[in-house]
Amino acid sequence: MKRPASMPGRGCARSWRASLSHNASAEVDLRRGEPPVINDPDMVEIVRRTGAGLLGQDNMLIAPGWTAADDFAFYSEKCPSVYFRLGIRNEELGAVYPLHHPPFQVDEQAIAIGAVVLCDAARKFLLPPS
Repeated sequence: MKRPASMPGRGCARSWRASLSHNASAEVDLRRGEPPVINDPDMVEIVRRTGAGLLGQDNMLIAPGWTAADDFAFYSEKCPSVYFRLGIRNEELGAVYPLHHPPFQVDEQAIAIGAVVLCDAARKFLLPPS
C-alpha cells in the first residue's frame, strides 16, 4: 500500500483555513520523516484471529485507525506487516500510565503474553495451513 499523497496538502489547507478564520497567517514547514504505518489487511486478520484464539475475543479491542509514524513503517514497506498494541494495564501493580509517561511501569506477565501472540501469529504466517 502506498502513502496517501494528499495528506500533506490537506494539512496545509487546514492550517491556511484556520489562520484565515482568525485573521492570522500560517506557515507550514513539512519535513519528511518516517512514512505512515499502513497495516497489511491479511496480517491484521492473522493477528486478530491469533489474539482471539489465545486470549478470547472479550480480551481484544479492535481500535479505530490512528495516524502513526514509526521506524517500523520502513519494514512495512518491504514486507507484509501489522502494527498492533498490547494492553499492559494492571492496577494492582500500578501499571496504569501510558508508554513514555515518567511513572510508566509494565506488567512483566503482559510481555510474556505478547510474545506468545507474536510467536503464534508468525507460525500461522510462515507455515501453510494443515
